[in-house]
Amino acid sequence: MNSGNNKRCYRILLYNKLEINKPIKLNNQKLKRMKHIFTLLLAVISFFANGQNLISPITINLPANPPANTAEWATALPPVMILAQTKLVNGQINGMVQESKILVTIKSGGSKVCGTYTPQTAPISGFNSANKNWTGTNVLSLLGQECTLKPGSYELCVQFYSFDGRIIGENCKPFTIADKKQEAESYSPPQNISPANEKRFKPEEVKGALTFRWTPVVPKPKEQVTYRLKVWQLMQGQSSTQAMRTNQPIVTKDVDNITQAIVTNIYTGPCRPPYLCDFVWSVEAVAREAAQGTPKSFGSSTPTAFSVGSPECHLEFTKNLKDSTTVICKGQTANGGNIYNVCTWLYNKNNSTSNALTVTNLTSIIAGNIISAVTPVFSFVIPAGGAQKVCFDISVPAAQTHIKVKAFSNYAGADGSDCTSNPLSDSIPLTPCRCNLCDSNVVKWEIQSEIKYDSTSTNNILTLHNDVSFSPYKVVKLSTEIVDFYWYTEGDCKKCNTNDYYFGNIVSGTISGTSFTNAGTSVAGPGGTPIPSSHQLDFIANSLAGATLNNDTYLNISLPPQTQLSCCTDCFRFCIRYTVTFMDNGVCKTCSIVKCYESKRKHRKTELQQAINACGEPNIIQTTDNTHLIK
Repeated sequence: MNSGNNKRCYRILLYNKLEINKPIKLNNQKLKRMKHIFTLLLAVISFFANGQNLISPITINLPANPPANTAEWATALPPVMILAQTKLVNGQINGMVQESKILVTIKSGGSKVCGTYTPQTAPISGFNSANKNWTGTNVLSLLGQECTLKPGSYELCVQFYSFDGRIIGENCKPFTIADKKQEAESYSPPQNISPANEKRFKPEEVKGALTFRWTPVVPKPKEQVTYRLKVWQLMQGQSSTQAMRTNQPIVTKDVDNITQAIVTNIYTGPCRPPYLCDFVWSVEAVAREAAQGTPKSFGSSTPTAFSVGSPECHLEFTKNLKDSTTVICKGQTANGGNIYNVCTWLYNKNNSTSNALTVTNLTSIIAGNIISAVTPVFSFVIPAGGAQKVCFDISVPAAQTHIKVKAFSNYAGADGSDCTSNPLSDSIPLTPCRCNLCDSNVVKWEIQSEIKYDSTSTNNILTLHNDVSFSPYKVVKLSTEIVDFYWYTEGDCKKCNTNDYYFGNIVSGTISGTSFTNAGTSVAGPGGTPIPSSHQLDFIANSLAGATLNNDTYLNISLPPQTQLSCCTDCFRFCIRYTVTFMDNGVCKTCSIVKCYESKRKHRKTELQQAINACGEPNIIQTTDNTHLIK
């Protein structure tokens, strides 16, 4: 240890298998290289482990009694269909999914019996949205051949391969081809009733006995029917299909001629990793023939999932995605409130099972707030672990600073529970609402300016000529106000009187037409002498209802005294706020705009000579606009 800089040095001793007592020393550089290699290995292992479920769930539907000839599957009822889903990341489809290949085969006893394609020659899946389906002849084309199957048990298997040959999604659907003796008599297999798919139990509900119920085989067979119930427990990273294929059932129970079974101790306490509190169950109906002693299957029910745990919201609002929540004020309501457009993200936390969530409604938690114009429209589906951007309009009182919303979904299946937003993110702050009445898309608001100077030696006046236009509202008053005035010269060229009380004021002004009258303000200067010293001059409409404002205005602005030295020039920068008061549906409102000017004044060599331009081109105007509304 170096006590000066508190750095620690470590020595790793590795022993050669031939020279047991001879250590191998690693310096710091080699140690860092080994740590880097271990980090890369862990990243690669994690990448390959998570790639398995890029496409999930995969649903396979087959005809009720599949014909032996696969060509007839497209016209049978219901027709063969494959439905696959993928998770969206920041609203985008994973590139490996977009470029994936789909391999469809029929297997018996784990061996392929129908299908010409291989993982290398399989067709491109064509994923261009979160959901992709193939129906009828489209499914049969993925097999690549027409097959006539012998009586027996089979699986229709669907696998998705990435560009590097890894499986990123798979599922198999078992089915049976009946023999000729059974062709005249078809059976509908049992169907799961309870627990319903995606049912979530509280721990205390299943610590005792749990009852499983299903429908009987239809029509009723002549033989005695045995229903074989199997329950599997999922492990981390597994789908229901993977658990049924690789895990041993935690429950296997046979019952004869009845359509329910009671199971005890299916849940005995908290689930410890790698085991999840997620389960899948299915029932197979079989008949045992006394003569041969071999089981004959009437089919198996479609597996359904359930879980155990404290009530939990599987749907939440989140701001942790690429596009965060946005709140835009759209305007006012009739009662003085505000209308906002909100865009946020809904996230499906239910990524431990393969079923997606169907969002059925969106409401306000705060009474009186009204939500409308929700997009996408209800009901929309969010894949497990996926997200969906949702936009809506909401009306709130003017004083309200936050909104709280609640989303309803079918996450718990038939238990009727609703899913509210996460308490940490359900409160969305509102931005201050700025009225857009003065925006250019509502009113036409223009000011075109020209600057002139008084050329006499005694008056120091700048005349600002404006062509002011405001429509479509009738204007009650136009106010002009100097809000900033700055005089600058070269060197020591200012005259002794630099008191800005005497300059930078509106001395007088006029407006064209007869719809408005002029009104100026003067104050008394030092010694009681009246000196025009008003920063504001108003033009008031002759009618109380207002008048159309599209007039020429002239503002005479006092300037500081001008030197007669030929070496001196002076220039001015000033800003004027133009304010229009008008009536909008009986309500008095005001729009204002600030324009800034910069201009250079001519100077004289003597009192008797004409003025010349010493600061460059005269009457150069640079303007900056800043429009806003004052209520």
